[in-house]
Order: sequence, then C-alpha cells, then structure tokens
Amino acid sequence: MKKRNFLLIIIGLMIISALFQQCEPTYYVTRGNAPTSGNSSSNSGASEFEILMKKDATDRQTRSAEAINQFLNDSPSDPKSAILFNNKTNCNIIIRISGKGKSYNLPVEKLKINYIVLDKGSYSFKANLCNSRYNVNKNVTESFEINLSER
Repeated sequence: MKKRNFLLIIIGLMIISALFQQCEPTYYVTRGNAPTSGNSSSNSGASEFEILMKKDATDRQTRSAEAINQFLNDSPSDPKSAILFNNKTNCNIIIRISGKGKSYNLPVEKLKINYIVLDKGSYSFKANLCNSRYNVNKNVTESFEINLSER
C-alpha cells in the first residue's frame, strides 16, 4: 500500500510538473522590506529561496522522471533512493541536506511537495519550519516520504 501511495504521488508530480512547464510564472511586486516568501524573517532568506526555486524549475522534469523510476524500482541492491518532502506548513522552506561528502539545498514551497534522489547512506536533514526547526540524522536505505509540519 505504501509503494502504491508513492507511485500515485510521483505520477501526480509528473502531471503537475508538466502543467507548470507550460505556464508562465507569476511575479508579485512587493514594496518596502516585506518578505517575499512565506513567513521568512529576512530578505536574504527570501532571496535564497527564490534563487533555489528558479534552479529547481530548470531540471524538474528530469528529476521527476528519475524520482519516479527510483520509487518504482527501489530495491536493497540499488545504490540510490528517492525522498519526497511534503511541506504541510504555511511557510516556504529550504531543506539543507548533507552527507556522503555532498550537500544540497532543496526548496519546498508552502503546502507543496518536492523530491530528491540521493545515494544511499547517512544524511543530516535541517530546515526552519516557520517558528520551529527540523533537524534529523537519517540512514537512507530505501525511498520514503518525510512530512514536515508544525505541531
């Protein structure tokens, strides 16, 4: 059942990703020093998020296909695993992932999902969730989902 849910989520991601590829982005004009992403406390955080989202959009279709293949074909002998991040907060977040000599900054929009394919191994996952922090060390041995919410 868990694999089936992942499959449905990934297929939905592919469809949504394809739709977004066909749409023009909407830019909002802000005045003064108002934060432009969620409840961010600084403009530098908002700027970093916006830059990461632009980078994320450039390779989303390729990453979607890779994540779908990983979720469908995940096996103990496979050297990679896919991770789906479900942001259930009202804030845009940046998940900082480090491990195996590499680091990644993955943006996840408020109330949306994003995903990454990593080599199996030990990783640290950190993020600021509106008014709280997420900090977990995890040994990645298979594909899975992480739900991020404030309690």
